[in-house]
Amino acid sequence: YSEKETHRPHIYPGFTAKSHWILSEEMKRFNEIARIKRIEFINAKFINKTSLGIWHLIPVILEEANCQKNENSLKKPQILLIINSLVSLLGNSDRSRFHGLLSKSCDDSINIL
Repeated sequence: YSEKETHRPHIYPGFTAKSHWILSEEMKRFNEIARIKRIEFINAKFINKTSLGIWHLIPVILEEANCQKNENSLKKPQILLIINSLVSLLGNSDRSRFHGLLSKSCDDSINIL
């Protein structure tokens, strides 16, 4: 730290400020989304006695939201290609957990990814 440094955020091209992130729309609506998901969970679990399947995390920043949307738009062959390319980097004992990927649903494959 030096006296010449200012205490204001550093500005970078394309960013608002170095220390600030752009919140995703989902995070801005967190209370509303959480309330809806809670009602869906209660209805499915206790009233209908069913499972909701895969839960998707609420993205905090805009970059996470865009990545999540990109993953959801992938087709199953693309998902399997990505998973298999990553599985090949694992050791033999860890690879065995990923057998039978072709029989998994697209949602399950996205969850694995």
